[in-house]
Amino acid sequence: MNSPQFEGLIPDKETYFFLHIPKTAGTSFVSFLDNLFHRQEICPAYYTFELAKIAPVQLNNYRLFQGHINYYALCQSIGKKPKTLTFVRNPFEHAISFFYHLKRITDRQYLDVFIDPVKQMSLEDYMYNAGHAHDSDYRNLQIRKLTTKLRYKNFQRGEDQSFSVIPDSSNLSDLEYAQKLLTDFMFVGISERFEDSLFLLCYLLGLRPLANIPYLNTGTNKPHLEQISSDIYDEIARNNALDIELYNFAQQLFEQRFTSMCEDLLERYASPELARIKLPLPKEVIHELLEKHYQAKFKEKNNPVTSLYYRLDQPLSGEGWYIRENDANYGVFRWSGPGTISTIDFPLAAGSDLLIQVEALNAIITEVVESLELDVNGQPIPLTYKYSDVGTITYEGIIKVSALQKHPGLATLSFKVKQTINPRSIDPTTIDERYLGIALTRIEITPLNT
Repeated sequence: MNSPQFEGLIPDKETYFFLHIPKTAGTSFVSFLDNLFHRQEICPAYYTFELAKIAPVQLNNYRLFQGHINYYALCQSIGKKPKTLTFVRNPFEHAISFFYHLKRITDRQYLDVFIDPVKQMSLEDYMYNAGHAHDSDYRNLQIRKLTTKLRYKNFQRGEDQSFSVIPDSSNLSDLEYAQKLLTDFMFVGISERFEDSLFLLCYLLGLRPLANIPYLNTGTNKPHLEQISSDIYDEIARNNALDIELYNFAQQLFEQRFTSMCEDLLERYASPELARIKLPLPKEVIHELLEKHYQAKFKEKNNPVTSLYYRLDQPLSGEGWYIRENDANYGVFRWSGPGTISTIDFPLAAGSDLLIQVEALNAIITEVVESLELDVNGQPIPLTYKYSDVGTITYEGIIKVSALQKHPGLATLSFKVKQTINPRSIDPTTIDERYLGIALTRIEITPLNT
C-alpha cells in the first residue's frame, strides 16, 4: 500500500501515562485516550503486576501507558518520566463511591480474602472499620496511590537512573510529595468537573472538543453525599485529612491552568465580540474557541495529502464510534454509534477530486447497509456499494474538490446511517447493550483516475 497513513493527533513521539486512581472517572477517560494513539502504541498492561511481566525492550515500543499502575514502578521500567495525566476526586464522594464499587466487584482473584468481608458491611460499618487490606481501604486512598513506591527487580535499569527520574521525596511529607507530583504532571483533572477537564486536555493536546462526553462505569447504587449522616461524614473527614488537603490543592492547580487556557484562547481566537467577554467563559464559548484551536493545531501537525490509507487501528480524530475491536480474519474495526452520525477528520488537500473507498465488516441489519450516507465538509458524496466474496461491504464515491475547498487541509467525513439498533432486539441472548450501526475496517482515498 503506497498511500500514506494518518500520522495521528499526537505526533510528538513522547511517552504518555494516565495514572488511574480508582473511582475518579478513569474508565470514561480511558475510552477518550484510546482514540489518540495507534493500537500498537498502547501498552496492554492495566495493573502494575501486569507491567512487571513485560520485558523492558518491549516497553520501549509503547507511547501510552494507562491504568492502576504505580507511578514509581513505571518510571523505573521505562527509565524516564512520562507525560503524566491523572484525575482526583472529592474525598467524600470518593470514599462512598469506592465502598459501593467494592460491593459490586465479582472478578478479583483475592475476592474471598479481601473483598467479601466488605460485601457484608453497611456503609457505616465500612467507614468505621476500613483497615482490612490495602486494596479495600478508602483512607487517604488517592494520596497513597500517588506516593506509594514499588520496586520490581526486572524494572531496574541501574540504581541511579531508576531513582532520579521522579521528584526527590527524601525530605518531603506524603502530602508535599503528592503535591509536587501533581505540579509536575502534564494534566490533572477534577472528576466533578469532568467536562471542563476534557476542555483543558483538548487545549493542551490540540484536540477537537467533544460534543458528547463519555460517562462509563458510573455506579448507580450509591447514596448522594447529602444523604449520609453527619457522623459518617465526620468519620470520612477524619480518615481523609491528607486527601482533603490534596484535593484542595488540585482544585487550585486546575483553576489556575483552566483560567490560563481561557485567557490564551481569547487572545488567539476571539472575535471582537467575544474578546469583550469576561471570565468565567460560558461553555459554548469555550467550545467555539477550542474548535478554532483544534483546526489550527490539526493543520500544523498534518501536511495535506491527496492519498491516504486508514485502518481503524490508527488514531481517530472524530466522534460517534465505539472503542476498537478485533476480528480474527479482518483485523481491527469500530462500530458506529450510539447515534446515527459518526465523523472522522483527515488532512486532505483541496487540489483535485478524490476517489474514496470504505470497507465495512458488517452492519447491524441489512437496512443499515443500504442507508449509509457520506458527507465531506457538509457536502453529500453519493455512494455505491457491493459485497465481496467473503461478505465484507465496499462503498465507493467521489469527493469533489468543491467539498475539500470548504476547509483545505481538514476534511470532516460524516458517516450517517438511518438507525442504530440494540443487538438484544435481534438476539435476546446477547449481553451487548450498545446501539450499533455499521462496523468499518478501512478507508482508502486516492486521486481520481490514478
